[in-house]
This record gives sequence, structure tokens and C-alpha cells, in this order.
Amino acid sequence: MSLKKRGALGEGIFSIYRFLLVALVAFVILGLSSIFYAYTIDIRDAESSIMAWNLVNCISKEGLVDLDSIGQSSSRILEYCGYDNEEAERFYVRILVSDSNNQIINLTQGDSGKLWVKEAFERMNLVGDEVGKYEPGYFPYQNLEVDYPVLVKQGSKIFSGKINVEVLVTNEEN
Repeated sequence: MSLKKRGALGEGIFSIYRFLLVALVAFVILGLSSIFYAYTIDIRDAESSIMAWNLVNCISKEGLVDLDSIGQSSSRILEYCGYDNEEAERFYVRILVSDSNNQIINLTQGDSGKLWVKEAFERMNLVGDEVGKYEPGYFPYQNLEVDYPVLVKQGSKIFSGKINVEVLVTNEEN
């Protein structure tokens, strides 16, 4: 009776070694296959919409756009909102503050020439992994205009207005 228990115990020890060997082989195969398969996740559209929301919150603190405080930073709006110069190179930003009738101030930073890349992708319907990785992220998504209602302070006058934001995010590989 005791011989059978010893045989079962020895077989159990060998099965642990077999399991470890199979696990090692599986990890090696998965590791080697992951080297050749690189999957990238494109978050530029999400990044552009988050940035647009952050810019609106930066420009209109508590729903009030103070044009006197923004005036000196009109060409460096990203720096005004806390982005550094290295980050700003990847973005084109346009913020249009207007009232019900006309434009009050147009704040831009970045290379507006990057918009032609977005337009080319739209016109030619370019798709695919190799080409798609160069498509810029854009807000407003699918060219839907989004206006954020705000109060505008210009000097001592306060009146109702709106903010329209356009953000283009290029790829990091320049």
C-alpha cells in the first residue's frame, strides 16, 4: 500500500515540472510574437477634445472671459493655459470669442498649415494602419460646430457671448 503512495507522490512532482516547462514555452512563444506585432492606439481625437475642454475652462474661469487678462497672451494662448513650448509644437489651436453679432477676439497658436493634412485625409478618404497613423486628431469631431456660452468682460462691460474652439493634434513622430 505504501509503495503506491510513493509512486503517486513522484508522479505529482514530475507533473509540476511539466507544467512549469509548458508555461515557460508558452511565455517564450508569446514574448517572441509580441516583438513582431506592434499595436498602436490612436488617441489624438480624444486628446484634441480634452484639450479643447481644458482651453475653454482656462479662458473662461467660472464662465467669465476676461479679455483684459488674455490680451497680452493672445498669440501664446497655450502658454497662458499652462502648456510648455515642446507640447505646443504638436498643436494648432484657434479660439474664437464672439457675441451674438460679431467676432470679439480670435486667439490662435500653432501652424495653421497643418490643417491641409486633415483636409487631405477627408478628401481622399485615406484609411489603413500605415497611412492612418499620420492622420491628425481634430476637434470639433466630425466637423460639428460646438459653441460654449459664456459671459465676456471687456473693460467694465459684461455681456453674453460664446467660445468656439478648434484644436488639431499631429502625431508625435516628426
